[in-house]
Amino acid sequence: DTVYPSVAHNLWQYYDAVGVVRDHWPTLKLYLSMLESKYKEGGIAHYFCKYGDWNPVVHTPCQVTSSASFLHDLQRMTEMATALGEQEDAEHYGGLLAKLKPEWHQAFWSANTSSYSTGTQMAQAVAIWLDIVPPDLLPALVDKLTADCAQNGVTIGFVGVRCKCSR
Repeated sequence: DTVYPSVAHNLWQYYDAVGVVRDHWPTLKLYLSMLESKYKEGGIAHYFCKYGDWNPVVHTPCQVTSSASFLHDLQRMTEMATALGEQEDAEHYGGLLAKLKPEWHQAFWSANTSSYSTGTQMAQAVAIWLDIVPPDLLPALVDKLTADCAQNGVTIGFVGVRCKCSR
């Protein structure tokens, strides 16, 4: 995910520093506005990307990781807006997140392989972590990810490992 919303969110969550979030709210909103404009340019399937997972054994297309980071930022912004009492912002970010989760699934799910994107651990883990996977597909995807890890070890990088290890 992107650093700025994450740092603000973590300061609020771990140190009850809601004042930091309030002080940074206008610039956090500007940052998310820029990310939204990037979405509008190409949609989720072609979301802008420069970096992907950091130091993975198996590469995941950066559109997967970048667009997932955007969804994660929307989730955090929704939570922070709610905590600040910024109801209009919470509805905006939450509504956009609700719209984009199914779009992400549609863009990256392959019915032929029953996996996301190229089938990497990162793509599967981030879909599970962000609650994108439809309930009827979740058990099989978890089993598939578990089997991949058992057979190949951990092949995701620093960004993806958090998705894989927390839920």
